[in-house]
Amino acid sequence: MTPANDTNWLTGFKVRITNSSNKVFNNGFQQLQISVSVTPKAGQEVTEEQLNSIRLVILDDDGHYKELEGELSASNERDERFEYFPGSRSFRKLELESGTFRRKIYVSSTRPAGTHDTLYARISKDDETHYVTGTSRFNSEVLIETVARPRLTREDFTFWGDDTLNVTQGNVAVDLDIYHLRFKDRQYKIVDSIAYGVASGQAYYGKSIDVTPPPSFSGPIHAHRRRYKTYYHVAIAVGPEINLTYKGASITVNKTAGTMNFVRLKLIGEDRPISFRNSGSRWGLLDQYGNHYQIDMTQTGGGNLLDFTVTN
Repeated sequence: MTPANDTNWLTGFKVRITNSSNKVFNNGFQQLQISVSVTPKAGQEVTEEQLNSIRLVILDDDGHYKELEGELSASNERDERFEYFPGSRSFRKLELESGTFRRKIYVSSTRPAGTHDTLYARISKDDETHYVTGTSRFNSEVLIETVARPRLTREDFTFWGDDTLNVTQGNVAVDLDIYHLRFKDRQYKIVDSIAYGVASGQAYYGKSIDVTPPPSFSGPIHAHRRRYKTYYHVAIAVGPEINLTYKGASITVNKTAGTMNFVRLKLIGEDRPISFRNSGSRWGLLDQYGNHYQIDMTQTGGGNLLDFTVTN
């Protein structure tokens, strides 16, 4: 494609970054906002179909303009889960001339850290005529920089449990603890979570222990019954507040934004579960910039306590 280099149709065609930084983490989730403005020549018009043809392009090694693909991707939709790269770069407010149209495009990257890419905008007047901001008539481009996502360890997180509810339901003692996981650096928060194993709200770990006291021969034989201590562990996806109920005992989780919750249920009674699911629990955690951290849930104290490891 050889772009047209005239002002017979457009007198203005610009591309610029309209968030506070030209940087983007290479996680494929965070976005960088780019605005493309188009001003038609007096007496000309730009149709909705032509506006919808706007694309971001790069100039390849052979001097050809190519749409973004692979490690650089573009979307017309803003992913509201994630914030733009933090920065203080200032720019003049984009004031549109009369008759100027604008489209916003959101770019994500999985390019190697330190990569710099120059982007241009392209618009199609018809199947045969295309304009690009990189020509001498418009001379507009943006430079974006791909930045490495943070690599965190177990020490970068805070994890603690609260003894939340202790009640007796019939002949069963019910003990519910809520665990909280967040970043140690309070500037970061967990905004989403992805289950790679057992789904949210389902027990991923269970264990039952016979805790029957030794028999006493001073009383009636029928008074001696088997008793069991049973543990269940449940992970709760990040999201709105929800109530969890077991036989009428209820707790509320997801009360604190930026935090992921887990629940330890302990039962002491005469009923012993027949089977357990011990498939493990692996989760991807996403911070407000779209950076992904993977954890595996573990347990200590014979199942009484929850723990986790960071696996990438």
